[in-house]
Amino acid sequence: IAIIFGVVWAILFAQVWWTCESDPSWKKQPRPQCPLGRNVAIAQIVTDVLGDTVLILAPFFLLYKATALTTAQRVRVICLFSTSAITTAVSLVHSYYVFTEGQLKEAVAAMFEVSISLIVANLSVVVTFFLRMLADEDTITRQDAQSSGQSMRFFDGSEEASAEV
Repeated sequence: IAIIFGVVWAILFAQVWWTCESDPSWKKQPRPQCPLGRNVAIAQIVTDVLGDTVLILAPFFLLYKATALTTAQRVRVICLFSTSAITTAVSLVHSYYVFTEGQLKEAVAAMFEVSISLIVANLSVVVTFFLRMLADEDTITRQDAQSSGQSMRFFDGSEEASAEV
């Protein structure tokens, strides 16, 4: 799958390069922006939707077969991969501006799309970091309760008590 994504990227890059370099007059404008046209927009829409569909559906099939994960872990992984639907929505807005407006709105939409894609790509790292922080705090709280000899009730309903030595 990674090779297919790489080939599609190369084709899209070549298409944009061919479109922009065939008429370099846009480079002399005060705010240079290559007019991409409908062909580039159609290619981007099709590849964005198909690529994001693969990224959303692939984990469902893999998680269906995975038996080592708990239900909470499965839900977490599915939610993380489903956030690429946000990228699809933003890329559709970008493609709309490629179709209609062009110029500055197209450039701003492209930068916004890249920003959202970066956030979505790093979301799994950030979520994992915060979940580990919460798990560490829970472990520290349980250890403090054991060392002080107090009984403590936790959010999961369990209770731990320890006798003072």
